[in-house]
Amino acid sequence: MSRLRQTKISTPSNPPTNTEELHYNSAGPGYNTPPALCAVDESGNVAMLGHFAVTDYRFVKRTVYTSGAANHTPQNGTRMMLVQCIGGGGQGGGAATSSSTASVGGGGGGGGWAQKAITGAGIKVTAYAVGAGGSGGAAGATGGNGADSTWDTTVVVGKGGSGGPVLAAGSTVADQIGGAGGVAGTGDATVAGSAGETGWRMSLTSGMGGDGGPAAFIGVGGGQGRAVISGGSAGGASAAAAYGSGGGGAGTITTSQAGGNGQTGLIIVDEFA
Repeated sequence: MSRLRQTKISTPSNPPTNTEELHYNSAGPGYNTPPALCAVDESGNVAMLGHFAVTDYRFVKRTVYTSGAANHTPQNGTRMMLVQCIGGGGQGGGAATSSSTASVGGGGGGGGWAQKAITGAGIKVTAYAVGAGGSGGAAGATGGNGADSTWDTTVVVGKGGSGGPVLAAGSTVADQIGGAGGVAGTGDATVAGSAGETGWRMSLTSGMGGDGGPAAFIGVGGGQGRAVISGGSAGGASAAAAYGSGGGGAGTITTSQAGGNGQTGLIIVDEFA
């Protein structure tokens, strides 16, 4: 058996031209200068190969899931995963039927965000599910809620946004708040999604449905709320790339309309070895 033994030293003098020197640096780079295995070249450039007494990580791979449910298999050698989950956005509120007066829906709420660093036994083949956007709310009804995005069922949970409510048909000035954003979920850090915007009835025949709320940290607005018109107009659906954002509220005078669908959530997995 052969082995190499090194003594802790401070960074040595620069080696001769066209050479490098591997050494056990007693004061390596980084906060509090922990000892590290380093190499120095003839110009004094130091490459840190790894610290001792502290855990070093190197980035391996990023995986992004935008729909569905399946299992994630880590890369060989992965020692830590940073997992982010954003819930699905809520559907916008519908607009209720009436013979001649205005109704609007509030915007759907945006999905919440959660993040967790996973190490040890948590590094394994793991089930995930990307939360679907809210849908299925009937014409004239409250929008469907967005589903949660989950990692290992309960380990990381980004909560879905709520569907937008409906303001009953009428002739007076009134507002209808949007659906609540996804509440803080489960993880090392969590942020609630934005509430859907308020829908407004301005008079007997005018008003505007609320826009959908953006998901936490995504910063992209949801589907557009629709103006009150004869015959009605369904709420705008959230754009495909606006992950976790809510759908827009509908507007009508005469015919019931459904709110716009929310957008699916998002899961981001960063792996480190």
